Amino acid sequence: MSILRKSLGENLAEQGVISISQLRQAQAEEKRSGCHLREALVKLGFITEKELVNFISSKMGVLKIELSNYIIEPNIIKIIPAELALKYEVIPLLKIGDRLTCAMADPWNVFALDELKSHTGFIIEPAVVTSTEIKDALKKYY
Repeated sequence: MSILRKSLGENLAEQGVISISQLRQAQAEEKRSGCHLREALVKLGFITEKELVNFISSKMGVLKIELSNYIIEPNIIKIIPAELALKYEVIPLLKIGDRLTCAMADPWNVFALDELKSHTGFIIEPAVVTSTEIKDALKKYY
């Protein structure tokens, strides 16, 4: 099975970044609190946000960025309505031709990528950021 067909948790465990026991604990926390698995892993101290972003970037071949280095133009922000940006925790960064680069903490979310493409008409190029960065940017721009 390819890395893209496995969940984030499965990939982390398979690569030895976390143990199966830690994965199960994080999944239980995810169910209990309603947070994302990545947030549960960080909350439980199994991985840092930066380690998670580095893992996702290296394993998926996704661009890793720091949102604090970007000033995003209002016309770019308007491409994705607040409802979708908040639902999928995504910030549009840059539009070149038919491609829209978007910062997201969960580039594994195929549903988000599909809905964003359907809504915008652009090919979505994800760039991975920490959950904290995306939440801060959502407050700032939306």
